[in-house]
Amino acid sequence: MLRVDHHSHALRALQRRYGVACSVFLTACNPRSQRFSVAANLRLRRQLESLVYRRGYASLAGYGTDPAGRWGVEESLLIVGMGSAEAVALARRFGQNALLVIGADAVPRLWWTQR
Repeated sequence: MLRVDHHSHALRALQRRYGVACSVFLTACNPRSQRFSVAANLRLRRQLESLVYRRGYASLAGYGTDPAGRWGVEESLLIVGMGSAEAVALARRFGQNALLVIGADAVPRLWWTQR
């Protein structure tokens, strides 16, 4: 489990195994914080997965949750080795307001995508 601003030993081990110093956690679901249907979110997730694959990144499926429980579960990807600039551009492409950026310290940090 990833928690914002908390070190993850498992994530650090994963990044070491892949020989990378960065990763990101990103969803394509519910662009611009508008609730989309399950089918629409599935299409968006598949588009994100395809794009990540074509760019040559390894990824792991996961899901994001709202700790307060006001927002539903969103299927997401942990994209191993993707840097912050590329990830922010990708998040913007999918209409996302934020994403998690993870550096070599294996601490997920919330990044906003607004310009």
